[in-house]
Amino acid sequence: MKKFLTLTFVVAVLGLAACSNDKKTNEEIDSLNQASADSLLNAALADTTSVSDSLATDSLVVDSTVNK
Repeated sequence: MKKFLTLTFVVAVLGLAACSNDKKTNEEIDSLNQASADSLLNAALADTTSVSDSLATDSLVVDSTVNK
């Protein structure tokens, strides 16, 4: 019984020691959120730019065939 209690105590202590106390501050969370928002915005702008360029090229091809 003593061995069981000792083992249980050791497991509990190791379990508590494994919990990290690295809580992020609000400033760190805000900076991470801002960085991911900027990344998403840049990706969206890049997608929009490439679609607009391809549409402009396609419309020029269509316009050139219509005038013939």
